[in-house]
Amino acid sequence: MRRSLVLWLAAGVAIFACTSSPRTDSEATGEEEAAGDGGEMAGGRVDDPDFASGGGTNAAGSGGIRTEPPSAGASGGVAAGGGTSTTSTGGRMAAGGAGGSGLSCAELSNCDSFEAYASGSRPAGPWTAFEVSGGSLSVDETRSFGTGKKSLKISVSPGGEMLARMQHKGTGVLPAESLYMRMMVYMDEAPKGSGHWNWMGAEGTVAAKSGGRLSNAYVGNGGNLTGGSTWMIYAAGANGGFQDCFSAASTKLPTKQWACFELYLDAKTDRALAWVNGKPDDLLSVDAAVPLAGNCVPGFDYTNGKWFIPRLEKLYFGWRMYHTLAAPAAAWLDDIAIGTTRIGCPAAPR
Repeated sequence: MRRSLVLWLAAGVAIFACTSSPRTDSEATGEEEAAGDGGEMAGGRVDDPDFASGGGTNAAGSGGIRTEPPSAGASGGVAAGGGTSTTSTGGRMAAGGAGGSGLSCAELSNCDSFEAYASGSRPAGPWTAFEVSGGSLSVDETRSFGTGKKSLKISVSPGGEMLARMQHKGTGVLPAESLYMRMMVYMDEAPKGSGHWNWMGAEGTVAAKSGGRLSNAYVGNGGNLTGGSTWMIYAAGANGGFQDCFSAASTKLPTKQWACFELYLDAKTDRALAWVNGKPDDLLSVDAAVPLAGNCVPGFDYTNGKWFIPRLEKLYFGWRMYHTLAAPAAAWLDDIAIGTTRIGCPAAPR
């Protein structure tokens, strides 16, 4: 794969990244950013990199510790401020499936069902730093998971390096050493093309814990454009390049239904766990005791497969496509929640 590296200086630390221009909002400017191979760094921020062309799928994947983290199953929070309060929240552990025993958005103190925003607009409340290129991101009434009428629709056009995502402010929660993230997702069909994408993840510093080998790191989960299965993605700025790693699972992305996706990140133990509809996505479970050696792009592995989970400073929700999307893709996100204990999957509305 052809890559070019550009030196960036951020906070006095030299970081390298693949060449790319700053992202623009195509909805505001009407311009789509050119496709390209490579990751993204801007202002010292490291986003997830590109992987081997054709998706870079590792069919076997690589396992990790398959047990629940100790904090799973804690009691839930209390709704406040229309489900967008800034207090961290817990949740009940899901019994399995999208109709699990986790708390609904109305019962949580840091959850957004998008009911408070005008249709066709971008959400406010806890959301900021919208990145849209070659697509759109807005509140929509086509479908919703809960008892309301709205959700967040993200869509992207065919092409490369497409974006339709936003950051969660995490007020009162960030920065955090560990965090749970949950969202309900509806897709008519899985995105198709050559490459991969992510839609839920976090970023922060790893310089101290990596002994200076890495700077900022991003960890997120998403999917494989070539096979419609789930992924875990890891990227970090490094002295001389960037860490470029992944873990691929055989779990197929659910379509034509509301599905529950959960992610747990722990900087203290370097654990990253994922669930789909309340069930562990085992090949996406990363643990310090099981380094993912061999699941890094050759020449872009500075820690022998070790994933240093960062101190969590930024949270991202929405699509970041890599390589080439072959056809238009759309998804609806609802009941997005964050918390310091396992939130679980909400029961389907009656």
